[in-house]
Amino acid sequence: MAIKILDFCWDSVESIFHWIANLNWIPATACVAIFLFVLREVLEHNRKKAVKEREISALKLILARECELNWYVCGSIEDICKVFEPYESNKQTCPYIFKIVDLPTTQTRYEITSKDKFEAEEVTGAEGGVVPEVHTESISKHLFDIAKADREFYDKAQKVYDSVFELNHLKNSILDMPSIKKIFGNTEMMVGFSGYALGSIAEIKINLKALHLFCTGKEEIVARLR
Repeated sequence: MAIKILDFCWDSVESIFHWIANLNWIPATACVAIFLFVLREVLEHNRKKAVKEREISALKLILARECELNWYVCGSIEDICKVFEPYESNKQTCPYIFKIVDLPTTQTRYEITSKDKFEAEEVTGAEGGVVPEVHTESISKHLFDIAKADREFYDKAQKVYDSVFELNHLKNSILDMPSIKKIFGNTEMMVGFSGYALGSIAEIKINLKALHLFCTGKEEIVARLR
């Protein structure tokens, strides 16, 4: 790559030098000064171009990783909502109860138990897991730099920027669900929420996948836990 750039620079400067040399009315010292000025400008232009390309490559690596982290969050929320969503259009009462448990490690765990088991205080076999954090740090920090560097890159990053904050809203809604259920006295809140959440997740994943493809050239995203 460096050799090609140097060849291009030399060819361009050489052509300009020959043009200047044919202008007999310009002193030789002036020709040399113009030649050196043009050479410096061409080299500086290509140096800035190479720096910009390296910066864009670095930003792509950073944002591709954040897409993979948030892909994992999408999967976790989907797993929760798929338990409750089938009962939204079903006249049967949802047989599950959704609980949130704060752990000493500052993480938050969810538990899904059947109503029969819950009433009998039998929690063995309950489904559950840790609700992962949504990652917004990198895209929030670098969005302005992306806007300056590349318009297509920015358009895709902007959509993901909006999407990850929507994803964070869904995660917070899940964490607040037990409290909301008590306030409104509705035991089926999770059922109604799950259909909406799954629709939103589908849109979020489209945007994550588009940015990840742009950054890596890979069609498939492998979810990253950390």
